[in-house]
Amino acid sequence: MPNPAAQLAPTGKLRVAIAIAPSPSAQFAIKDDTGAYRGVAVILGTALAKKLGVPVELVVHNGSGEIQNSAADNKWDVAFLPVDEERKKFVDFGNAYHLLQSTYLVGPGGKIASVEAANAAGVLDLFYWDSDAYNNSGSVSAAVTAVPEPANLALMGLALGAFALTRRRKA
Repeated sequence: MPNPAAQLAPTGKLRVAIAIAPSPSAQFAIKDDTGAYRGVAVILGTALAKKLGVPVELVVHNGSGEIQNSAADNKWDVAFLPVDEERKKFVDFGNAYHLLQSTYLVGPGGKIASVEAANAAGVLDLFYWDSDAYNNSGSVSAAVTAVPEPANLALMGLALGAFALTRRRKA
């Protein structure tokens, strides 16, 4: 059986590509006041290096598009990227480490009164940041699934709590 450390870290260290951003997320890391990088990808990459018994080297990029575009340059060994059909042309993916779940609110008088109405064609066409083009040029249609009580209240509370923390950090 091949040695996993030799396969994943052929240079003797695990080079982990990370994308940095102003705010941390499941994908993006931040550089803290001490100059250290923090985030999920940093934690996962460091844990993988430890399990392999090799040192870790963080290879910093300004976005997931930069990581994808450097895939053939032999500058990194592993990365933690969103999976999409375009990226599958350049890199191989393992199991998911994060599944994105979102919610939305409809204000009084809103036209969306049911899951079926939200799933109607063209209702929830969402725009997203395209890290390859560095603009909001991408879009995706979303599908909505009903979340039974009290789970939707818990989700709402988590979202409001996260919003409050974000606002507090900026103040």
